[in-house]
Amino acid sequence: MSQIQPNRTQAREQSGPVTPASDRVTRVALIVEYGENAAAVLPLIESLNTLLSPQSVAITLVHAEYDWVSLHTDFADEAQEMGARLARRETALKEANQAVRSALIQRGYAVTGELELTIAGESPKALLTQLKASEPELLILVQASASGNGTKVSSFAVTLATHTVASVLILRKAITAKPEHLKLWVGVDASEASLNLARKLGQYLTVTDEVPVTLFTVQSPVYQENALLAPFVNQSVLDEALQSNANMIFEMCQDILETQGVTVADCRRLLGSPASELGAVAEAEEPDVIAVGSHNRKGMLAWLLGSVSSQLLHWDNHNLLIVR
Repeated sequence: MSQIQPNRTQAREQSGPVTPASDRVTRVALIVEYGENAAAVLPLIESLNTLLSPQSVAITLVHAEYDWVSLHTDFADEAQEMGARLARRETALKEANQAVRSALIQRGYAVTGELELTIAGESPKALLTQLKASEPELLILVQASASGNGTKVSSFAVTLATHTVASVLILRKAITAKPEHLKLWVGVDASEASLNLARKLGQYLTVTDEVPVTLFTVQSPVYQENALLAPFVNQSVLDEALQSNANMIFEMCQDILETQGVTVADCRRLLGSPASELGAVAEAEEPDVIAVGSHNRKGMLAWLLGSVSSQLLHWDNHNLLIVR
């Protein structure tokens, strides 16, 4: 753990204003992908109580399914047969949706609306236009796997998470830990996106002083990317500079989080590629949730500069919160 002696005044000046999250109600769009195992959804819904306070969110329940019949209109006979099978599947899905709705209500959540989302051949823009009706601040994507033990993120989830302007919580592994044992990791750096993450973390997640939050920062020394510079690098001076930079990052983010009642239990500095290093440690230690900020890079800029949130989104199979 890095030893921190924060300069609170300096950190507060650099970080900007903090919005209290005490009595605020967040508009949430909850989308469930049932996959092949609808029963696996309910443990994931139960996990929401570990992360969200029912009094702090208003939920729009979104029913999203592919319209396979319209995708096969060139094969009329097959489409008719498929239509009969899908009619039975639709009945099963309605029952599953009812079970999800009942589970939310039983746990005290306010389901303020429902939305049918058709995703057959739709562009990201069309999908997001349909979602816009509920004006969500937080998009929760619940993904059930065959085993119920987590799954790689679907292309549908990637599409929505990449193009929406809302923050996104992807929930694919059930959380059974009590708050005091919850492993909540927060990836930070010196960017405005990280400061925004620190400001909003308490808004989206119910993080009490019982939850031990761990801050991570991953640094990429210049000489690791350019072998020509390696012989000219003073390793001890570089290490000291990197440690000083990490301490500054931790101080600023810790200061913001503590104003929301969030306790930072540990700060860890890693070296290398941010997404690769954070993902590798996550594979070994299995956190319950990884939270990262998004720079909202799009197109060529995202391809050139990369994005930690995008990389974790594509290959990491833990619960992931992307804050915008």
